[in-house]
Amino acid sequence: MAYYRTAAFFDFDNTLITGDSQGLEIEYLFRRRLIPVTDLFPIVIANFLFKRNLLSADRMVRTCLRIYRGRPASQPLTWADDLYRVAIGPRLSHRMVAVVGEHRRKGHLPVVLSASLPHLIEPAARTLGIDHVLSTRLEQNGAGVFTGKTEGPVCVGRHKTDQAVRLAENLGIDMRVSYVYSDHHADLDLFRSVGHPVAVSPTRRLLRAARHHHWTVMSA
Repeated sequence: MAYYRTAAFFDFDNTLITGDSQGLEIEYLFRRRLIPVTDLFPIVIANFLFKRNLLSADRMVRTCLRIYRGRPASQPLTWADDLYRVAIGPRLSHRMVAVVGEHRRKGHLPVVLSASLPHLIEPAARTLGIDHVLSTRLEQNGAGVFTGKTEGPVCVGRHKTDQAVRLAENLGIDMRVSYVYSDHHADLDLFRSVGHPVAVSPTRRLLRAARHHHWTVMSA
């Protein structure tokens, strides 16, 4: 196993890609009549509240994950590559792709760390040559069917930091010299855990924190 001193942790939605991968998937499935319109109502309401900071990132993710309830665990893999081709891949940020490459040239370990699901992230990670993806995972029952709940916590807030720290401990990474790139204030705990936080096209709350702490700010 390779060991690295420095990691670069990249959020996925609105950081490595412009847009939200879960939302792109929901639109993709709806257009192909793979989810009913009634499934969209709670998501639209939750998104309205989330954008106004009236709903936590954890609750927003959990609301979206209900669309998987009752589906075979293998099913998302049947559309993942096509979803990436038509909706997610074209939204890869050219600037962030260059940043990933720069870290790799410096001998740093690039990691995707996101509340999104593996099948949404992994095609992009393969394109970028990123081997480590830390994310939210869906629970499945003994029959291999999704329950609509998560396996463990949603990868947001301190739970996101916990995943990063565990990987750092396993690979000998020094968080004090590592980097985090993210757009959202839900990642403030993670920002405080590394030596080089970078706010990427940040929310207003994250921008205020970045200015207060003199963190780097960049556009995606």
